[in-house]
Amino acid sequence: MRTFRFYILCGLIMLGLMPAVAQDNGVPEHPDENFVRAYVLVADPGEEIYSALGHACLRLVCPSYEMDYVFSYEGEDVPHQLAQFFAGKLKMGVRGVPTEEYMAQYKPEGREVHQYELLLPIHVKQRLWMLMDQHMEEDDVPYDYVERGCAVSTLQWIIDAADPDRLQFGEWPSAMQRTRAEMGCDSVQNPWMRHILCTFTSGVAGDTDLQPYEKVLAPRMLPQILARATYNGQTLMADADSIKASLPTNFDDGWTPTLSPLKVAAKCLPTPPTLWAVALLLLALIGWWRKQLLWSLPTLIVGTLMTLFVTYLMFFSSLPNNEWNWLILVFNPLPILLWKWRNKWGKAYFIYTCTWAVVMLFWPHFVLCPAHLILGIGWALCFWNKKK
Repeated sequence: MRTFRFYILCGLIMLGLMPAVAQDNGVPEHPDENFVRAYVLVADPGEEIYSALGHACLRLVCPSYEMDYVFSYEGEDVPHQLAQFFAGKLKMGVRGVPTEEYMAQYKPEGREVHQYELLLPIHVKQRLWMLMDQHMEEDDVPYDYVERGCAVSTLQWIIDAADPDRLQFGEWPSAMQRTRAEMGCDSVQNPWMRHILCTFTSGVAGDTDLQPYEKVLAPRMLPQILARATYNGQTLMADADSIKASLPTNFDDGWTPTLSPLKVAAKCLPTPPTLWAVALLLLALIGWWRKQLLWSLPTLIVGTLMTLFVTYLMFFSSLPNNEWNWLILVFNPLPILLWKWRNKWGKAYFIYTCTWAVVMLFWPHFVLCPAHLILGIGWALCFWNKKK
């Protein structure tokens, strides 16, 4: 019923504009510039893997009809379908929800949402609302956190609604010269979430030959980009002193946060992953020196789990952007399958892994997480039987 009423009101808005002057694009222009107000909302990063970058979306308000909606690319419930997420089976689509309903999800986590008003002409804001209405009618698509991420989608919606010869972007931030994988992983604050993202954010996320506006993976970059942009020679976004707004969060809808396995792990393992990797490397070194596999067993188990995860992502998962992963050069099933003959190749494999780690340190645009390299060396050491 709410969705039906939403579309009816959208139709009433457009009918109410008929007496106005028509634009070249066919959208009638309302005489009141504030008939529709448009904002970009940027939410602070969360503690889950799917919210580690934060979130970006559009807020469109029509005071005359008391309409206040947030339009956002939303995926299916990730916390309860983590296996489906990594399998690439989840769907996503554009959703329109009342602003207060949207804000309710951030209250339990204490996350702030910052609001940036877009100083666009009224006919562009009307067109933007029409485009979002059209996107809501489209079928859901496979979950793609890179090609259809919230930040790049929000920026693309603004570009699509604007007159192309009037929207001008200023100098792009220097960070835009990097890949989407680099910008995304650098934006994650939690070291464990960053480690997880570095594990599976690969494939086309490492491409460099893209337009700058196609690389906006991190929502926090949107204000930097829009602050440098102009529309018809005028500033596109409100001044810095007036862009943050206190949105309504003073109500309780009974929603409670979920605890996913990744979130629990991040809370139970507060030590940065690099230190854990060093500890595992030391255990592998003790096991190698004493020729006792029991010492190396923790490293061998963790390395095997990493191998299974990376192999699954590359060869079995349909999660986008996993066409290639440099980690597969070390974390692959071959050493396990050849365990029986490790005396013949263990030393060579260890040298090969050390070489790989050094090359990765200097490989351009490789999303480096030291824990991967250290764990890789410890994992390889488990297969080298030192002679007495």
